[in-house]
Amino acid sequence: MIPRMRLIYPDTNIWNYLAQPVIDEGSLSQSLSTKNASLVLSSHAVYELARTFTGKGGDAVGVQLFSSLNKLLELGIPCSKEVMEILKEECYAFENRLSAIDPLLDEKDREIVKTEVGKLTNGVVEGRVKEFIEKRTGFAADTRTDQRGKCQRKHTVDRFVDLCAASIA
Repeated sequence: MIPRMRLIYPDTNIWNYLAQPVIDEGSLSQSLSTKNASLVLSSHAVYELARTFTGKGGDAVGVQLFSSLNKLLELGIPCSKEVMEILKEECYAFENRLSAIDPLLDEKDREIVKTEVGKLTNGVVEGRVKEFIEKRTGFAADTRTDQRGKCQRKHTVDRFVDLCAASIA
């Protein structure tokens, strides 16, 4: 029986670490391959990592990061489906007593991810990637505003409780 390949799904911090110039993507890929393992890139990670272009390092850091991802894709690392798509497939498999699902994109969909990474390698932030960044930035701003509002309401409630306690005493 041939052992299944071990798939490694790095988070954004690890992808950023692996993009350092001292990391040789070819050696890394080969080393993992000898252990029957492979990194896996998700399209969601691509979108999250694209936010690098809006950070302190700007385009230079973003281009370095996506150049590294592009090399790994050229070396053949697989891409995973979106989390919600995997969840739907898992539910379907559970309901139909199937033993497994395929969490990886087919070659056609992997090519879409590869095209987006190629654009980002050249510093081009557009289309779906740009929309995602704008939505995430808006969501973060809304969340901060909502949290500030909750803190202000809590402060008001705390003051009310203190006043009530003082009036009882």
